[in-house]
Amino acid sequence: MMEREWANERLRHDGGVDAIGIGAILAAFGLGLLAGTVATLLTTPEAGSSVRNRLKRGVETAKKEIDDVVEEAKQDWTTVGGDLSDAVKRTASRVKKAAEVTKGALASGHDPVQRVP
Repeated sequence: MMEREWANERLRHDGGVDAIGIGAILAAFGLGLLAGTVATLLTTPEAGSSVRNRLKRGVETAKKEIDDVVEEAKQDWTTVGGDLSDAVKRTASRVKKAAEVTKGALASGHDPVQRVP
């Protein structure tokens, strides 16, 4: 019971996406797509070959769109990774400078040192 409450709290806290998982969302989307395709095939008044051709074009279009989204996401993550790496390097450099200034202040015993820029 507590585990379920914890999971519900996490869903509320995370906005739902992280807790549910992208894989589960994509699986649900795929199952919905499959169900819609089957329903269309069973209820359409058109000839089977016509429906198959339309579905094939639709699948090709969907694949192209998904490939474009994936490629854009890869580029975005590459940018984020580079920005993160730069931020870590800047932070490490500032921490090193602050440590050196602090070490110097402790060794000299003088007034407090100015803040590291």
